[in-house]
Amino acid sequence: MEQTKFQKFHNCTQHSKRKLKFIQVNQVNSGAEQNLFYCTDCINEDLNFQAKNYILIEQIIQQSENSIIQKWPPVNDYSVIEKLIKETSKFDQSQHIIQRVTNYFTELKDEIIRKIDFCQKKMINQIQDLPFGKSQIINQYQQISQILQLRSLINQYKEDKTFQQQSKQEKLKKFIKEVELKKDQNTKQLQQLLDQSVKQQYLINFELPNMIKEQIFSFIDKINFFNHGILNSSNNDHADNQSESTHFCTKIMKLISNKSNFCSNEFLNQVRQKLKNLNALIEDIPTQNMFIQGKKPIEFELLTDEKMNQINEFVQHQIQLQSNSNYQREIQQSKVIKDIQKIMENKLNFINQTSQKAIINHLTDTYPCLKKDENTQIIQELEKFELFNQIDEEMIDDLFSLIKKKQEIRNSMNTSHTYIIQNIKELKQFKKQNLDRIFRQFPIFDLIPINQISILNDLQFLKGAYNDGDQRIQIFQNNLNQYEISINEKLYTGQYREYYANCMSNMILEKDKKYIFRLQFKSIDKKQRYFHIGIMEQKNLNTQEGCDDNIFVQYQCQNKQIKLNCAGFNNYLKGENLEQNETTIIELRVWLNGKILQVTDYPQNNYIVSFNNQELQNLQSLEKPSFFVQLKQQQKLYIITEALIVENFDD
Repeated sequence: MEQTKFQKFHNCTQHSKRKLKFIQVNQVNSGAEQNLFYCTDCINEDLNFQAKNYILIEQIIQQSENSIIQKWPPVNDYSVIEKLIKETSKFDQSQHIIQRVTNYFTELKDEIIRKIDFCQKKMINQIQDLPFGKSQIINQYQQISQILQLRSLINQYKEDKTFQQQSKQEKLKKFIKEVELKKDQNTKQLQQLLDQSVKQQYLINFELPNMIKEQIFSFIDKINFFNHGILNSSNNDHADNQSESTHFCTKIMKLISNKSNFCSNEFLNQVRQKLKNLNALIEDIPTQNMFIQGKKPIEFELLTDEKMNQINEFVQHQIQLQSNSNYQREIQQSKVIKDIQKIMENKLNFINQTSQKAIINHLTDTYPCLKKDENTQIIQELEKFELFNQIDEEMIDDLFSLIKKKQEIRNSMNTSHTYIIQNIKELKQFKKQNLDRIFRQFPIFDLIPINQISILNDLQFLKGAYNDGDQRIQIFQNNLNQYEISINEKLYTGQYREYYANCMSNMILEKDKKYIFRLQFKSIDKKQRYFHIGIMEQKNLNTQEGCDDNIFVQYQCQNKQIKLNCAGFNNYLKGENLEQNETTIIELRVWLNGKILQVTDYPQNNYIVSFNNQELQNLQSLEKPSFFVQLKQQQKLYIITEALIVENFDD
């Protein structure tokens, strides 16, 4: 129809005597003047004619149903169409391919049959050669039972009608008795024969051959001459299976080649090749649940060979620990663990038994990591270590108290009482800096309960401005660390010469503590002089009010003798008022909460005199009381020898 229809336009409009031969199929312009059809003369006249842009009209009409037209459709690379034409030409050999496939299966069947026949004959021969067939069992039975001998004896009496007589049966009886005596032996041998017979039955196992048969069927089902990797999407499932199979083999190889298995490259290559051959059998094995949920193989391949060797040694060590109790004891007796155990058992480490045992067990488990230190001296100074290991509980308690006290005083001698002993005559031979260093490191005297604490070095004395005392009072600390307080008016030009002046310590007396202040009075001449000591509110240091409170005691000194002369101190708790030498030390006792304000002569304590009872009631109401002395003339001197906090006052 198409050819007939086309014949109506077979003449060229430009060359009427020529038939149209070609149609332009490439580089076609949209202009109306261009003619798509060419005859032979048109080609001759077209100086720009390019054959690649034209196709024979007859080729399109006659070949389009069964062939590929080389120049159609228009493409960028016509070599693609050319190659496609070559590929389709190969399919003209389909009958040849079919014949090849037929030959393949024919040969396969023949070879399989030959293989099966050979295997069948081999198996039959092996079964026939088995050591315990029926005939072998019968033969052994005859040997054990001697049944043939019994038959021979019976046959001897077969023609003898008198065989039932006793004399005729003696030979038979003797034989039966001999066999009967072998009951135990016969039983044992027949049982062995039975066991061997039963065992013989299990030598034949059809399970493995059946599995191989199924594998053969599976292999046959996989026979395919097509490359599914380049077929259309309808066959993608099989391609996915091949990919899955490859993926499975990769995972299996990764597991086998794990560094922890220490497999050789030769072995791994063999396994890899075998898995490649078995792809058809294993392609259906899923890998989604290959590992336990939340787990994955340890990445040993990221570790160095040295680390892998250490891990291997550790695993072997753990196996030995589980299976060999002697090995565990040997490990725990090793030098490095014994040294560490000594350190833990040292009393100064305070490690309880449960923790020690747990640590030793851990060290035993991890011994391969410690083994390299087996010859290392863990304890640096063994002599000191052993010495500390021998101290008893009492010494540990003392040492703990010493360290605790050292932390409390923070290396400050100002709060340590150890320095008290530095003035002992026997210690004068040592350098003071050495004593200070030792006492800072080991404040041993702070640990000993003491009845008194010196506060003399903690005191600072303040000069009151009342009556220009701050210009007239002189304070000096002698080589015994004693304070000497006096009036010095040599350079004073003011108007308060020989007026009273107040001198007070900076320490506020705590109401719950017991204080002792010890003093000496010294006169320059033998004239009558008065000395005043007591307590005063700090706020009254620079006023007359401190004197008006009268919380002090007055001593009279004349002709180098001193005597109590104070109406406020009139309650004699011991002794009576005595006139004593000027060198006598006077002791002032203060305990505000205990309502005690007393004086006595130290150390004799010949008398103890208390402040009057009525005034004692007011001691607790004082706000910030401090120890003070009152001065007047230049001719007298206060020497404060000691200031103490005590546990109790001596009687």
